Amino acid sequence: MADHNDPNAVNSIFSDIDVSAADLYDIFGFPSDDKTGDEKVVIALTFAAVPKAGTLDPDMLYRIKISPDERVLRAAKGEESLEGLLKYFDGLKNKYLSTLKPSEIRVKVDENNRASIRFLNFAGGSFSAVIETNQAVTLKSPGGHAIRAYIGGRDDAFFNDLPGFFRSINYAPQFYHVPHTMTDVRELKIPKTLLELEGNDLFNYDPKFPDWGRGFKKDLPSGPLTWNGDRFAKDANGNYRFVYSGKDAQAGRNINAIILEVPTRFLTNTPDTHRIVNMWGESWVLKAANKVETIPDEPFWLEHPWSLVDAIKLDDELKRYKLVDTDGQPFADAALSEREDNRQLGANNFWLGPHFIKRLAHLGWGFGPLN
Repeated sequence: MADHNDPNAVNSIFSDIDVSAADLYDIFGFPSDDKTGDEKVVIALTFAAVPKAGTLDPDMLYRIKISPDERVLRAAKGEESLEGLLKYFDGLKNKYLSTLKPSEIRVKVDENNRASIRFLNFAGGSFSAVIETNQAVTLKSPGGHAIRAYIGGRDDAFFNDLPGFFRSINYAPQFYHVPHTMTDVRELKIPKTLLELEGNDLFNYDPKFPDWGRGFKKDLPSGPLTWNGDRFAKDANGNYRFVYSGKDAQAGRNINAIILEVPTRFLTNTPDTHRIVNMWGESWVLKAANKVETIPDEPFWLEHPWSLVDAIKLDDELKRYKLVDTDGQPFADAALSEREDNRQLGANNFWLGPHFIKRLAHLGWGFGPLN
């Protein structure tokens, strides 16, 4: 799952937001091709290479949460029954409730770029180790399971034509110097399209600036931020032009990554049945570091009621950090939330915006009205 430049607090597309190590990029999971011994899965969490590829930010804490589940199957056609339906519903319930108590892996580095890795609440046991970065190492769990780990810099394997996508929705911050505070100058009121529009000088390909939108940005024009055409544009040969170029916007860019090859028997005691490995990643930044300042260190509970729960459920280590980004967990990822900035402050924002509080107030849950 891809998650670059999300949430807005670490969205470096904006001209006033720096690239942050809290910006998760992708999470990958797939069966290992190592057929010797136990069956294994490969898990990889990638994020911005800050301060540089191979050197991780010591103010960051990364978590990978894992919850193996059974595959939920419907009854075969012609074999439907009430018992089968109830079993199916029970399977769905277990599928989602199990993610509330996942096992997890925590990773952080010290000032010497040595990585501390902790495995918590796995079927194969809990343990920790300190390892060198930028080296593949093999760790042994208390039960003797071999876990291969790599923490450090890599080339980005993700391919995308990001400028093409943003041209298709007329997203100004990719092409112009736009701060995150100019909320009305993001997706401009120009029809979304896969073909260039006649008169759309704000976003049509400019041969004088072939790198426009790929690191090079123009100053925002002072005139009307709209277009003056009514049809698709054609070139001198009468051909239409796609907004996509097909060029990889990630080419030549590096990342930092946490890569693990883990036996399924370490993840679960029943690997023959619990074969759906749900997983997601989180980035947390040390509150004392004064980073990612658009996310408050101590959020106001009325706007972020989840902070009350965090004060109780988080352990002493996590209370020193604030959650910034998630990747891989449905509905906790800021990408699936509304685009308003008060819903883009962090990874828990799906449930925690003022609009949610208003709904509770309207239902008589005891919250006062918000303006």
